[in-house]
Amino acid sequence: RNDNQEDAGRGFAVAQERAWAIVDAAERAARDLSAEQHCVTGAEYDPRLLCFEFVSRLALRGKQVRTVRAMLQALGSEQPLVHQMLMGEGKTTVVTPLVVLFAATAERACVVCCPAAILEFTCEVLRHRLLAALARPVMVFNFSRATEVSEDLY
Repeated sequence: RNDNQEDAGRGFAVAQERAWAIVDAAERAARDLSAEQHCVTGAEYDPRLLCFEFVSRLALRGKQVRTVRAMLQALGSEQPLVHQMLMGEGKTTVVTPLVVLFAATAERACVVCCPAAILEFTCEVLRHRLLAALARPVMVFNFSRATEVSEDLY
């Protein structure tokens, strides 16, 4: 083989790789466009969820929206509620920011407790999601069961 044939072979491989990348991007776009919209109920939509999707650049899943709505309903009726979600279902990146976004008011702060191992990640996600949406501050209070309580805390 000569150099021209090798260059042509490399050029074909690059073109084929680019073509597959275009096919993959088109499949992702088609999947995203045809995905069920969970911020829409019948002919009505929740603009807060739609805005969150847009700002966060993600598509909400049905279970996430149902969980957020259940938590907000329990909060509104002052009923305790616990949900268990598996890893990867959006507890930190979707559900927690949405509940905080919808539930926090000028009179009511939301407290998010998390393990020390994911504290930095959780704060980063909350800051990104909440500051982008409504300029809500995220503050960290360090305490433990060993923290001595005094008047200075008030």
